[in-house]
Amino acid sequence: AEVAGENLARAARGAPLKSWTHEDKGTVISVGEEAVAHDVMGMPIKTFGGTPAKLLKKAIATRWIAKVSSTGRGVSAFGDM
Repeated sequence: AEVAGENLARAARGAPLKSWTHEDKGTVISVGEEAVAHDVMGMPIKTFGGTPAKLLKKAIATRWIAKVSSTGRGVSAFGDM
């Protein structure tokens, strides 16, 4: 989103656009309290569920909350998930 927004401004000014490449980090699927992860970067297991997938789901949500608000809010929200 940051590169897209910057490229809109660049296009309006006639400046060259920045390039962007998607980096797939894997997939986490969540249905209610359950979670399954597949093809996660750095993980030796291709697909996994249970507690490791639930912790990964919580870590992803914590990182997102920290990014859109603050690190403190992200960390404090971890226990509520």
